[in-house]
Amino acid sequence: MREACLENDIVVHAFVLMDNHAPLLLTPPRAEALAVAMRAVGQNYVQFFNHRDGRTGTLWQGGSKSCLVESDRYALMVCRYVELNPVRIVMVALSEECRGSSVHSRP
Repeated sequence: MREACLENDIVVHAFVLMDNHAPLLLTPPRAEALAVAMRAVGQNYVQFFNHRDGRTGTLWQGGSKSCLVESDRYALMVCRYVELNPVRIVMVALSEECRGSSVHSRP
């Protein structure tokens, strides 16, 4: 994901890796950059996962969903939602306990 975002000049504001999904808050420089990056992530990660686990086929069902975040206030709300997701579903007690989260990049 990091490589795909860097290659497409996408700013990563928030993310968390969950068992069955990965909510993200991203800012692409142009609309098509996000599609290119997500396609690369899907192709590379699925190949890695399948090779590692000796499986074939698709990994994710349903595809991704996105929505436009137009205000700073809403962006902050989305960032909080993303980083508190593991706490909300009782995966961890504190968001800092989730290793695959952007909460660790905050000052």
